[in-house]
Amino acid sequence: MEEACKLRMLGLSYRQIGERMGCSGKCAFEAVQRGAAEMEKHGRESLQAQRDLELARLDHATTIVMGQVAKLAASNKPNPAAIDQLVRISERRAKLLGLDSAAEVKVQHLMAEQIDSVIAALRGVLDDEAFGRAVSALGGGSAEASDGGDIVH
Repeated sequence: MEEACKLRMLGLSYRQIGERMGCSGKCAFEAVQRGAAEMEKHGRESLQAQRDLELARLDHATTIVMGQVAKLAASNKPNPAAIDQLVRISERRAKLLGLDSAAEVKVQHLMAEQIDSVIAALRGVLDDEAFGRAVSALGGGSAEASDGGDIVH
């Protein structure tokens, strides 16, 4: 598998790989596919191990900073720097885990709908030339004209 993958990365066809390895092109293809699947599996495992290590580091940092925040809270001495560190750690953790991505997609979708609505309204009140200038000024758009015209990009 490893040799077949190396040869494929060098640009050889499956038939050429098979000839070099003493097998058919189909056998070479299957070897490359198995090798690619193994490499993908190991890549996913490596990525997960890196993510787990980063999460462990963030958890440890959170524990340390929370201890600092708790000490200062008990002494009635606020420490904005410690709180800022805690917020940054939490933001990094949320990003690593993808906790914020669903909210970002929803906001992007809502913004696209609002932009499309504005473009459709402009289409209804402007002539073609003025409409074209307005859409260009807005950076394009994707709303259909309210009179059933073409989609503007």
